[in-house]
Parts: sequence; C-alpha cells; structure tokens
Amino acid sequence: MNRQHLVMISGWAHSSSALSPLADILGKSFDIHATSPAELLSTASADKCLQEGLSPYASALRDLIQRINDPCIVLGWSMGAMITLEALAGRTMNVKKVIAVSSTARFCATDGYTCGFAEQNLRTLKKSIKRNPTKALEQFFHALSFPRTVSHHGVNESTKTALSTGADVLIHGLDYLLTMDLRTSLAGIAVPVLLIHGRQDRIIPWQAGEFIRQQMPDSRLVVYEDAGHGILHTHARKIASEIQP
Repeated sequence: MNRQHLVMISGWAHSSSALSPLADILGKSFDIHATSPAELLSTASADKCLQEGLSPYASALRDLIQRINDPCIVLGWSMGAMITLEALAGRTMNVKKVIAVSSTARFCATDGYTCGFAEQNLRTLKKSIKRNPTKALEQFFHALSFPRTVSHHGVNESTKTALSTGADVLIHGLDYLLTMDLRTSLAGIAVPVLLIHGRQDRIIPWQAGEFIRQQMPDSRLVVYEDAGHGILHTHARKIASEIQP
C-alpha cells in the first residue's frame, strides 16, 4: 500500500528545516514534501500568478501539489498556513485534508477583526529588517518562543538561517502578511481543516483559529494551553498524534 503524501510549509523567516521536529516523526507514516515561503517564492512564475490571481507563494504551492500527482495532506505553519488557505480557497486541488498550525485569516488586526498582530508593529519590523536585520530577527525569535525561553545559540542559528534568504525575501514575506486577507475566502475551502493553536501565542492570538473555525463548517480547532507560536517545535509529538493515520 502506498504511503500518503504530506506537504509541509514553514512560516516566515524559517527554512524547511524548521519543520524537522515534526517531519522526523511523521516521516514514518508519510512521504514528506517540506518547503518554505522563501523556497516557494523562488520557484513561482510571475505569469502564472497573474493568470491564477494568486500570490507567488500560493501559486508555487499549487504547482508543487500538482507535481505530486496523488492525493495529499497539506500542513502549513503560520505564514505557511495562510499560503495553504489562499491556495485552496475557491479552487479544486488534489488535497484530502489541511492542518493549519498557528494560522490566521488576516495577519494584522483591523476594524472588526481584533485577533491579529498590530499592523504598526509589523511595519516597524519591516523597517527594522532594512536597518538592522540581525537585531530585528533576534527579537522576533524570542517572541516566537514564548512562553518558553530559547537559548542564545538557538536564536543565533535561527537568525543566520533567516538572513541567508536575503532581506528582500524577508520583506516580501512581510508585505504578504500586511496585505493578505482571507476572511471572505474561507467558506470556499472544500476540504476538512484541522486548526491547531497555542493559547500563549504572542504572534497570532489563538482567537484567530477560532475565527477560522466559525467560518468553515468542516473544521476543528485544537488549542494547547501551554503552547506559544513555536508550537511546531515544542509540541511536535502532540501535533503528530493528531495527524498520524
């Protein structure tokens, strides 16, 4: 019997290697196809994006799934989850199920939508990436790790990996987070969605997962009380238990 395919997309400023804690566990049950926003951006076709009306990230994800040519499950973390929801909204794909970890329909809070990140803070981060990217990323990775404390070495390694993609790629990702709004598109997603969130998330409040759940009848929300935005690392085994066949 052929193993199921699992496509995994990491979050902003993370490479596909950030998915390793979970991929190493699930690799026993699935054929893993791990990628990142930066990798998707590098393979996207500008002409195809225009034709499809999609961001480069979502267009490249659709291409990846089509190349697999078998039904698959898609797991996205943070920005990776937003890309997944964008790619599926109102479109047919060979996807059986979605796992959206630390996801949101709109990254920034706005009038009528309070479960997002403060837009001014995101714009400040964008400016900081231009001026002093190392410091900006170090602060981001510390916030991501809450409520746990991450080591200085861990922050340094994550920062180096993020910087290796180039500041322009990081800024492109922030522009996506600033502008993408999926709130009116969620009802067009025709596959089951499992939403996983941490109650202590300081990047994307857990209420963002509840908002998605309310918009999608075929969805379920699991909230881990002691987890933050780094839930994919800190709770890999618990997440794997929700996904394993």
